[in-house]
Amino acid sequence: MKFLSSFSTKPIYLFGGLGAVCHGAGLGTFGIVAFQRLFHDVRAHRNPLTLLGFFLNLSGLMLTTQGLLAELIMRTYHESQGKHTYIIRTVAGTESEGRPGNGAALTQTGQRA
Repeated sequence: MKFLSSFSTKPIYLFGGLGAVCHGAGLGTFGIVAFQRLFHDVRAHRNPLTLLGFFLNLSGLMLTTQGLLAELIMRTYHESQGKHTYIIRTVAGTESEGRPGNGAALTQTGQRA
């Protein structure tokens, strides 16, 4: 429900953020593997962190790609039906009934001339 209410028009914010976190964790894991290899003589092919880092980087790439695809789909959906991806709270230069007024006839204080 959180996705449908908050991220329906900008899914890249959710998927891109999760992808960045996974990718960062994968790079951190590879950093730990490199540290262990250089200073503790632990072989990388016998270290399960190598596999974990690989899968975290792959997950980050897939989540980011999923976000880009979802963003394209949402833009296509909104543009094909003529819907806006935003909600207009108020429109400047309109009368209280919601009909467009003559914006040129308004003074600087908003009073009709």
